Amino acid sequence: MYMLPTIMHLVDDGTLMRVQNNLIQSKNIQNLHGSWWFNALMFVMMVGVFVYFLMNQYTSTKYIIEAEATKMDIPFQANTFNNAVRNRIEL
Repeated sequence: MYMLPTIMHLVDDGTLMRVQNNLIQSKNIQNLHGSWWFNALMFVMMVGVFVYFLMNQYTSTKYIIEAEATKMDIPFQANTFNNAVRNRIEL
């Protein structure tokens, strides 16, 4: 029986396996580099957010301390609450 040559039979099995393994290894290396850069980017972003949070906490605390240092007491003044149901306005 005569067999037509196909793409799989143009090279021997050893060479075919080496080419396939090289392609798989190349794809794994590309994925490894992509995931490494993604992880590095996420780490930098998380550090940036944390530093931003700490800076905001520091400045807000500084403003609170400054406000308390220059605070002036507001005199108490009683305000009556007139409700249409419970209280009557005395005229």
